[in-house]
Formats: sequence, C-alpha cells, structure tokens
Amino acid sequence: MSRRGRGRPQDRGRGRTATPPGRGSRFSTWVERLVQAVAAGAAAVLVLRWAGIAPRTCLIAGACAFVLVPVAAWIASTVPGPPPGSSRERDDRRR
Repeated sequence: MSRRGRGRPQDRGRGRTATPPGRGSRFSTWVERLVQAVAAGAAAVLVLRWAGIAPRTCLIAGACAFVLVPVAAWIASTVPGPPPGSSRERDDRRR
C-alpha cells in the first residue's frame, strides 16, 4: 500500500497547534496600533522636513499618517479569514 501523500503522523498539521496561539487583549492590540501610528507620523514629518518641505505641510502629512495607520489596521482586522477547505488551506498542506 502506497503512503504517498499521507505523510508521517507527526508531520500532519505542522505549524498548527491544537489551540490557536494566544491573541493579545484588545487593549494591547490598540496600543500596538497606536505605537505604529506614532512611528508612521513621526517618520513622515522627519522625512518631509529633511526633504525641505514646509513645516506646516509636514505636520499635516504626519497627522494624516497618524490617522490612516490605525484606520487601515482596523479595516484589515474586519476581513474574514479563508473559509475551511479553501484552496489556500489545501495549498498549505501540500508543502
């Protein structure tokens, strides 16, 4: 009997645990997003100032980055994962 494609029992589900890895609390998730927003805003301001852009324009661009980063993260968090049995899940098992 061929064992091709069946794999060893210890290899099945490699990279997956019986329980999903612990996800942070909502508070820690938003703190992380806030830190990313501050970093994005500061980087935008610094790079634009270094490029010789007017200070007020730099602050406006930094404020936009500060707002857009957590909004984009929030929108991305609302996208559902792939359904069970989807082609993406089957492709992961082939590796």
